[in-house]
Amino acid sequence: GVPGRQGRAVRGGGLHLRNSSIRGFKSATSYAVNFAPTSPAATLVLDNVTIVKNGLANNLGGILIQPAANVAVTFAIDKVKIADNGGTALRVDTTGIAGASVKGVVSNSVFADAANAVFAKVPTGSTANILVTGNSIATNQNGVVSQDVGATVRVSDNLISSNSAFGVRSISGGTLISYGDNELTNNGTNGTFTSTVSKQ
Repeated sequence: GVPGRQGRAVRGGGLHLRNSSIRGFKSATSYAVNFAPTSPAATLVLDNVTIVKNGLANNLGGILIQPAANVAVTFAIDKVKIADNGGTALRVDTTGIAGASVKGVVSNSVFADAANAVFAKVPTGSTANILVTGNSIATNQNGVVSQDVGATVRVSDNLISSNSAFGVRSISGGTLISYGDNELTNNGTNGTFTSTVSKQ
């Protein structure tokens, strides 16, 4: 890992990071990984990556996924530790962007000490479908947040505990689906899913 290093993909088709660490990247506009592709299709893969002590404020921090208009993004985040970052650990945000789509999986990872652990903000005009499975999401302010009508977050087999505000939260029409097997406990407010479906 390199202190002060930022992984960023703006125009290319993909960013793959494995077996590495990103720490100490602190500025007024910093994410450890800022994935903002402009190519028609793009892929982000993070595997066994540690992201700590980045960002300064609530809108900054660990990972930002923000494709340009009409760009389709797929991502896979596995065995990643995101802790003690200045703002949001993982943020998918298409505010002001039309025609973007994001599909991804977040698995087997640890999210701690962030304002928001997993936050999808997707207004009308773009879509995001995210599966959050097998993670530890604890000691944040908010655990999993789905905001606006374009955001769909499916949540399965996670420990979501000891988050000071909400464990899970739907805002402004965000969809938040449980598979009925999460441990949602001991949060300031545990929160509620918009629906629960059974596994097949």
